[in-house]
This record gives sequence, C-alpha cells and structure tokens, in this order.
Amino acid sequence: MMSGHYSFTSCFAPFIESMITEKRNAGFQYEHAEWILHKFDEFCNQEQVETPVITQELAGKWGTLRKTETKVTLAGRISVLRQLSLYMQAYGIKCYVPRNFTRKSNRSAYVLSIEEIQSLFLEIDSYQPTINAEVFHRLALEYRILFRMLFCCGLRVSEARKLRLDTVDLENGVLKIYQSKGSNDRLVYLPDDLRQLCCEYLKIMTVKYKIKSEWFFPASDPAKVLQVASVGKRFHRAWEQTPYAREGALQPTVQYDGRDGHGKWSKCLSLFNLSSGKAAR
Repeated sequence: MMSGHYSFTSCFAPFIESMITEKRNAGFQYEHAEWILHKFDEFCNQEQVETPVITQELAGKWGTLRKTETKVTLAGRISVLRQLSLYMQAYGIKCYVPRNFTRKSNRSAYVLSIEEIQSLFLEIDSYQPTINAEVFHRLALEYRILFRMLFCCGLRVSEARKLRLDTVDLENGVLKIYQSKGSNDRLVYLPDDLRQLCCEYLKIMTVKYKIKSEWFFPASDPAKVLQVASVGKRFHRAWEQTPYAREGALQPTVQYDGRDGHGKWSKCLSLFNLSSGKAAR
C-alpha cells in the first residue's frame, strides 16, 4: 500500500495509511512522521508481527535507544507510535499507549570549530556520485548550496529544503520563510557572496540541467521536495569522512548543530566555485 513517498506492507499498513490521510486532510504536512511510520512498518516486518495490535512488548522494542540516535530522536519515534496507538484505539482496537517519555534531552549542541567546518565542507564539495548519472551530479550540487544556507543563515532543515523559487529573492538577497516554528513568518538575509553563488546555482540548474520546478532544491523528481532523511544521510556521510569523526564520540547533527553560532563562520562557507567543484581559498 502506498502513502505519499512510502509503501507500507506490514499488518499495520491500513491504519498507518488512514492516519496519514486524516492528518493531511486536517492541514498537517506530516512528512517526518510518515518517514518514522515507514521505519516502524519495516520494523514490524522484521519482527514478523502478524496481528495489528500495539502491545507493551512491541512498544518496548521500538522504544529502545539505538547507538546512533539521541534521546530527542527516540522521543520522536515513540511520540509517533503513541499517535498510532491512540488512532487505533478510536477504532476499538486495544493498543498499548506509550507514556512517561521525555521530549527534551540534556544533549549539548556540538558546535563545530572553523577547522571542523572547513573539513566537513571539503568532503561535501569534493563528493562525486558513484553512479555517473546526471541526476546524481545535480543533487550533489544542490547539497553544496543547501548546506551553505543551513550553516550561513541558520535555517532549519525543513525551512531550507522547502524553499520555493517564489520565496527566494536573489536580487535583494532575501529568503521569505512562511509558517516557521510557532507558525511565524520571517525574512532571512543572504550574505552577498552566498547570494551570488545562488544566482550561479540557479543558472546551472536551468541551463545545464534544464530543471523546471517550483522548489529551489528539488528532489530527484523535480516535482518533489528533498526528504529530511536524505539531507541527514548526506550530512553524516560527509562528516564521517572527516578526520574529526570518531567512533563513540558525540556527533554533530545537521538540524541543530548547523544552526548554533552560524554567524561565526558564514563568510568562509559561502565562497565556492561551482564550475570547478572546489571551495574558494
């Protein structure tokens, strides 16, 4: 069964699809929750769950903190499972509802040093797709610009990846962010060198790649927006190639650590030669 970007095949598939549809009809985008439900669906298939009932045992297995995640990420997974349990209860199915989990974490933000940030972007900028296809080279270019916006402007991942062309004013260097955190609208000003970089980026997208999309950072299908999981995966792939990544050490996250203290290094990140694929020195 299909719902948006994902296919659901576990015994919970009808309930998951129905809940996603209901949430979106109510005006929620529900994209990240859909991805979590997709992971839960895969988890249930791996566990060979055959009866569509969320038991305390199943919730406990799903709610185990993994090596590569923070307590905040775990809380997000449990929160979505809780929503599914309550949704199924409304249909008369007795499900265990997870309780007493914390949404907050004492995790300190990993604020990268200038050396770390330069090393990270060296990996992002030098990345070459293993598959020599135009779409993958285009996406590699998009990530170089997207991550610069995240680090230089302090945007949230959702704000950057969902930028529409009509909300990006490159003539004046202004990003119009609508319905941000707390349902607020705001303006974000681009550093001039990043503004010029974005102008060159758009020219390459339209002239070289012939892209016609409403999105500033279109996905492999230009009609769709980049997924948050794809952005996170690309970030961690680059970070793990740097000499600063150590097994078991605190890892930076693109969602929060890229925003903390972004003004400190905005200038050094915005310079980039798109034609050569190398950061400016």
